Amino acid sequence: MMQSVVALAFAGKGDIPNINPEITGILNPGVFENTAVHLLPWFNGSIDSTNLNNQPVGIDWLDGGGTAPLYAFLRGDTDTVQIEEKTNE
Repeated sequence: MMQSVVALAFAGKGDIPNINPEITGILNPGVFENTAVHLLPWFNGSIDSTNLNNQPVGIDWLDGGGTAPLYAFLRGDTDTVQIEEKTNE
């Protein structure tokens, strides 16, 4: 159950049926209190959002497939969220 909650929170509804379409997931563009929100750049390395040796750097925290493993799990294609080893995810 916990994998389902986390996968849905990060990936959002996508093409999964019977899920409220307002659940966009934090990795997809959305709207909060009439303000457009897009958090993906904070996770995909396009913004220097990580402190490494006292220097701001961009790290792709989604280098193991991003939302693809999450959607595969939510669709029932896999029994668990399968993220490759040696990735930042």
